[in-house]
Amino acid sequence: MQELETLIRGIIREEFSALTKTSDNSEANSQVEEPFLNKMEASQLLGVSLPTFSKLLHDGCVKSYQIGRRRKFKRSELLASIRSKNRQVNM
Repeated sequence: MQELETLIRGIIREEFSALTKTSDNSEANSQVEEPFLNKMEASQLLGVSLPTFSKLLHDGCVKSYQIGRRRKFKRSELLASIRSKNRQVNM
């Protein structure tokens, strides 16, 4: 019984090791997932009030994700949308 347990543990270790090596090299795992921001955090990041942020959201100026009944935002996408708006204004 002890030999069987040792054999199974060894096989599991080998499989787990092989799995982690392949997942470390995969392109999907090389991208770090950024956390979502809520509406308050997003408005603070952009330096605007909640009503102003709500207007930006309603006008389609910022990209959002609906998770349940709530809207969530990615920091990088918020900053990119503001940069693109600044470029349009400066042209």
